[in-house]
Amino acid sequence: MLSAAVADYKYPHRASWVTAGRIDHRRLDCGENIETGLEDFTSSQSSIRPQCTVLGKRQLGGAGGVSPGLVSTIRIGIGIALEIYDQNGGVDMKKILTGLMITLAAGLFTTGTAEAQRSQRYAQDSFRVQLGEFRPDGDSVYWTDSELDFTGRTEDFEDSAAGLSYLHPLGPKLSLQVSGFFYEGIQDQAYRAFEDQFGGDILHTTELELTSVTIGLLYRLAGPDAAVLPYVGAGGGLYSWRLSEFGDFIDFSGADLEIFEDFFEQEDEELGWYFTAGLEVPIADSWSVFAEGRWDNAEAELGGDFRGLGELDLSGRSYSAGISWRF
Repeated sequence: MLSAAVADYKYPHRASWVTAGRIDHRRLDCGENIETGLEDFTSSQSSIRPQCTVLGKRQLGGAGGVSPGLVSTIRIGIGIALEIYDQNGGVDMKKILTGLMITLAAGLFTTGTAEAQRSQRYAQDSFRVQLGEFRPDGDSVYWTDSELDFTGRTEDFEDSAAGLSYLHPLGPKLSLQVSGFFYEGIQDQAYRAFEDQFGGDILHTTELELTSVTIGLLYRLAGPDAAVLPYVGAGGGLYSWRLSEFGDFIDFSGADLEIFEDFFEQEDEELGWYFTAGLEVPIADSWSVFAEGRWDNAEAELGGDFRGLGELDLSGRSYSAGISWRF
């Protein structure tokens, strides 16, 4: 009994004090007379308070920028030190240093709190749902021989695919990603060089199912305040597949080339790996939309009903879009 080879298979918050690249105004209570900037502290009053303490916006200077909260507290500390100097009529280094240390510690705490708020979005787990198309590469003996013997091409096996992913943050830009994808492609094929006694096509149906469960890393190329977040990822896992052919075939072992009906099937699991790249766009505090391309690489050795037909290339590329929910 000779199984016909398949021609193609188609598988398949910004809860931050930074907004639009600028830092929001940070205000200290200074009475009714509010002006732009930070005025010097007066030493003519018994209580130490600024006449005006509204800090204007400052453009972010990157990772090495200084927090406005830290700047303001350091300036307050200097004012306190000067007040101590004036009240005591001279230099009291112990009190001055104590005041500066307290205000510096307060400034560092303010900076740390703000940075934690800015990266809050990436500190959350997320769940993704996506739909797209998968197209096999067809780079193996099984697919090339199928295109020679039967109608259709590898591209004809392109079909819809669906996926689910869970992301767990490992850092501000790095996440652990666990994904599952499913694809099923079905194609009717006919012998190119043969037909039945009535001049009709000798047809059979080829079906390929592919289910992958992978684990990998996803790295975002932009910070938490970017309007568009490009990312790349890579990983590996288990690729479970099932190949079946059912319909009419030709028995080439006899001189009369008899046509017979049959069903052939093989299923197995293989290890493989993937690479992905995409864009994510936040649309709300807990929601984002994204689009990505992904390339999977896996290969199987055919046997059983398909013995002698070579290797089955399970590799392919997919394009999909979906929605992400952070929780």
